[in-house]
Amino acid sequence: MRASAILTFFALSNEKIFIQIEFLLNLNYLTINKMANSKSIPKEIKEQVTQIVEAYNKKSKTNFQISFRSKFAYLSKVENNDSVTDFFREQLAKKLGRPLNIPKQPDRKIETKLGRLTYNGQMDNWDFAVFKYSRETYDPNEYMFPGAEELDGTIEGALNAGMQLY
Repeated sequence: MRASAILTFFALSNEKIFIQIEFLLNLNYLTINKMANSKSIPKEIKEQVTQIVEAYNKKSKTNFQISFRSKFAYLSKVENNDSVTDFFREQLAKKLGRPLNIPKQPDRKIETKLGRLTYNGQMDNWDFAVFKYSRETYDPNEYMFPGAEELDGTIEGALNAGMQLY
């Protein structure tokens, strides 16, 4: 099935410019291609990735988290903020010569987004897009960041890169 479309653009300046573009779309190809690009990660692969991340966390004493959506796996790390906050409070109380009475608060965890992995059909062929806080987006074209040399298409490579990020 073919469909044709005509696009018309107008630009106004000293003269009127009229541009008309015609093109043909193969709707069957677009439908099939869209379905191929939107497949999600199989359940077995998700389980394998989760096991790899958990084993890495135990081995390296880190706290990486992985979540899945569509064909993407989102990598982040979680840290407690209590130690930093309490350290500064302790130092201030010491300088002021006052006792430090900090009420017990629930653990405050800070999640740091690191990157997005794109599943390409194989466990050793993931694409990595680093999370850029300056734009609040994942950038697959950014390769100038600490740990980029660790990326080798594997989950372990992304975790090694994540150790050096942020």
